Amino acid sequence: MSLAVAPQVQGFLFLRPYSLTIQHCPSPSPPSISQVYDDLLRICFRLQQTKTNPHHHHDYHVFDNIPNHRDGEMAKVVHAHAIKHDISSDGFLASATIDLYAAASNVPFAQRFFHQLHPHQRHLSVYNSIISMYSRQELFQNALRCFVSMMRFSQLSDQFTHAIALSVCSKLKNVEFGTLLHSYVIKAGFESNPFCQGALIDLYAKCGFLRHASAIFDAAVHLDTVSCTALISGYVRAGMPQDALQVFDKIQTAGCSPDQVVFVTVLNALVNLGKLDDACKLFRDMHTSNVVAWNAMISGHAKRGHHKEAIEFFLEMRKCGIKSSRSTLVSVLSAIAGLAALDYGLLVHGEAIKQGLDSSIYVGSSLISMYGKYKMLDAAKQVFDVMSEKNMVTWNAMLGVYAQNGYSSHVMELFLDMTRRTIEPDEFTFTSILSSCACFESLEIGRQVHLVVIKRSFANNLFVSNALVDMYAKAGALKEARKQFERMKTRDNISWNAIIVGYVQEEEEIDAFKLFNRMRLHGTVPNEVALASILSACGNVKLLEAGLQFHCLAVKLGLETNLFVGSSLIDMYSKCWSIEDA
Repeated sequence: MSLAVAPQVQGFLFLRPYSLTIQHCPSPSPPSISQVYDDLLRICFRLQQTKTNPHHHHDYHVFDNIPNHRDGEMAKVVHAHAIKHDISSDGFLASATIDLYAAASNVPFAQRFFHQLHPHQRHLSVYNSIISMYSRQELFQNALRCFVSMMRFSQLSDQFTHAIALSVCSKLKNVEFGTLLHSYVIKAGFESNPFCQGALIDLYAKCGFLRHASAIFDAAVHLDTVSCTALISGYVRAGMPQDALQVFDKIQTAGCSPDQVVFVTVLNALVNLGKLDDACKLFRDMHTSNVVAWNAMISGHAKRGHHKEAIEFFLEMRKCGIKSSRSTLVSVLSAIAGLAALDYGLLVHGEAIKQGLDSSIYVGSSLISMYGKYKMLDAAKQVFDVMSEKNMVTWNAMLGVYAQNGYSSHVMELFLDMTRRTIEPDEFTFTSILSSCACFESLEIGRQVHLVVIKRSFANNLFVSNALVDMYAKAGALKEARKQFERMKTRDNISWNAIIVGYVQEEEEIDAFKLFNRMRLHGTVPNEVALASILSACGNVKLLEAGLQFHCLAVKLGLETNLFVGSSLIDMYSKCWSIEDA
């Protein structure tokens, strides 16, 4: 039988349930079809031979050498020729056809073709192809339903089938079905298969079943980077960086070469533990470093207060020609704000503009906060105004800048602008507004804001409640401050500090002492703010004995050498005429 077909005769498939018809359509322009035509005919001929000779070797990757295999029309042309030569239902060609449709993102055609096959024609390779396609297209429920259908028809599965299905369970975080699959894996004898082991480790690690993942990992003979990454990432997500490091040491001892993902994951584990020296050593040992690794170093140093080092990493990153991301700029801006290095801030702002990230919500908000630290309110407002999109983070950043710099009228104007734009305030919004009202002149505005807080159901929020106590206390309205304080269901150090500082400032020492002792009875350990404040209340010879007791407490808590506490001790002893002690 001659397989020579004129190049003009090319088909277009129109699929209906349980029927296949070919409709003619204009042929694709050469040379794309002509380039593949000879290969296509050879494939058809080889697969026809396979039908007559069952022992002939099946080639699963029959389309690998065809150019433009992602062309949807190409898939239909190939399928049409397979039908013409009565080989379309051949197991390996069927699976390859599904792969071809999937590569062209034509899932509906792949589905119809699969369902038109008789259950007995759906060989293992066909099922693997359709399940794999569903997984790649993120149609995870379809993938599991297809797997269940396969088992129902008693179709034998292999290690790849189980690995794909387990991977789907991992993506869905469906540990129940995954556990059931695990039992099938054991029953089928694939428990030691590297593909299945890797998929099981990934499933259990992502679902938080780290003991199960670790047990499979420890039993594995062949450690691959996928398994290592899955388990290390699982430990990092669970807040167990030490365990992640142990796994990393184990794979290095076993001679497994970690890839970039493993390195970056471990790098983050070290940074989270505060082991910056170890993180630096690992970072330098990496043969190549991507932006994620650089971000880990910059953000890690910035969060730990090593602002200078964070900026140095950023400058080195630029020299290496690595493009900054949003995360890079946000982290380095926080370091610049902490270091008071405006020149670098202007450099980063320029970098943000160059990359079109200056209007990004988080980069823009960081720029606003940075300029606020330098009291450059006009620059902060300019960044705010040019941002095309704003969310609560942006508005709160601008409100915070005005509040920190004592511009209460600007705070209220911005807040009213927010409400006009129907933007719902959150606890940070109210905290900024109330902090700007913490003076006698703005007390009446603060009272009005308090009513809005109650109306918006934020009265029981800890942050907002603390801001209310602080506002009333600093404005000298102790009765209202105390009333708000006693109404609070939960309190933290900030709550106690606010009310104690308020009484000390109004020279109500006895009430301040009572509140301080009550705080300790409630199990709240005084911090440097509370101690410095209560010591400043003892600046009277009559209260020297109380001051000595608080001094002993400061020594006990290891706060005697704290700058604020030490200064308050000197001031107290000086005012009590105890110069030698001072």
